[in-house]
Amino acid sequence: MMPTSVLFSGHRERKQRRQEQERAQVAILERAALEAEEYAKAETLEFLESWLINSVWSDQVELISITRENLPPIDELWSFGELAETQGTHACRRLFKAPVIWDELGHSLWQMLKNEASDRSSRSQIQEDAYTADYASPPRSRCSSRSSAETYYSEPESRRPSITKVTSIHKGFSGKNPIRRATDPQFQTTATIPVESVKSCGSRSRLHKIIPHGCYANVVRKTMGAVHQGDCN
Repeated sequence: MMPTSVLFSGHRERKQRRQEQERAQVAILERAALEAEEYAKAETLEFLESWLINSVWSDQVELISITRENLPPIDELWSFGELAETQGTHACRRLFKAPVIWDELGHSLWQMLKNEASDRSSRSQIQEDAYTADYASPPRSRCSSRSSAETYYSEPESRRPSITKVTSIHKGFSGKNPIRRATDPQFQTTATIPVESVKSCGSRSRLHKIIPHGCYANVVRKTMGAVHQGDCN
């Protein structure tokens, strides 16, 4: 069995190592946050220097100094444009040291930030409206095709597109002779022969098929006349 002093000694060492690791992690996080803040302030400093060079105060840049200890991160600087005129002017003029034009310089910077904030808001609204319009107009679905078919069959037959005409056109171009109907003027005098008479008349049925009705009557009269004369002789 191990002595109690050895057990407590091992527990203290593990606790110390754990605390050292925690302190090291906190130091790393603090250093990273400080570097991020310095980087953000460097962006703000670069932005203000560029703005001064391109502003109406460009001829007085040598008389204007930027207070580095009061520089906010760049995101916070942009938020100054959303403040009221008095509050925004005071927040902006604290960023400079200028003997005479201090207040005018702060107001000019606030006005520029305000205009930029309005432009960003307008662009965001346009993008949101475009997204809403795209979302509100879904693509054509199969239900619309079904409704078109239902509309077709619900219409009166007189308003539907004719399919018979299209079918007759296709038959006319198929290379076959079209079938003439009984209403054709050339066949109005042709006798209609029942099926029963065709079966019972033998060879005469074939004669009925090829001889029109008027010609067939003349042939019958001539034949009957010849037979009558033979009987008389």
